[in-house]
Amino acid sequence: MEPVAHFTEIRYERPSERVVRIVLARADTRNAQDIKMLYEINAALDRATQDDTVRVIIIAADGPHFSSGHALGDFGTRVGDHGAPVHGRGGFALPGPEGYFSREEEIYLGFCWRWRNLPKPTIAQVQGKAIAGGLQGNRRRNWGCAG
Repeated sequence: MEPVAHFTEIRYERPSERVVRIVLARADTRNAQDIKMLYEINAALDRATQDDTVRVIIIAADGPHFSSGHALGDFGTRVGDHGAPVHGRGGFALPGPEGYFSREEEIYLGFCWRWRNLPKPTIAQVQGKAIAGGLQGNRRRNWGCAG
C-alpha cells in the first residue's frame, strides 16, 4: 500500500492500482471526527475523485469501532484553522446564530452534500459502532459494508 504522509488524522492508501482506501486513524478516540479530520477526509476525497486512475473509494477506520461521531471537545477550532473554507460562504466569525449556522453549513451540511454526490462509487467498510456523525457518513456512501 502507498500511504500519503501529510495527513495526521487519516491515512490515504492505495491497496491496488484502481482503489483508494481512506482510513480514519484516531482509534484512541474511537475515530471521533474533529474539524481537522473532516477537512482531511475532504482533501483525500478530492484527491481520489480527481485521480483518473481511481475507480472506487473505500472509507475505513482503525480500532474496534468505525466512529463515535463528532468530537464534542472541538468547539475551540474555527473554520479556516485547517485550510481555506470549501463552500464559499462567509460569516464564520459573526456572533450568535448567524455565525453558528455558517459554521454548521460549512463543516456538516456542506461536506455531507459534497461527499454524498461524489462521482465515484464509495464503500464504507464499517466495523463495530458508527454513531451520530459516523452513521451520517455511512448514509452518504453508495454502499455500506459491515465487517
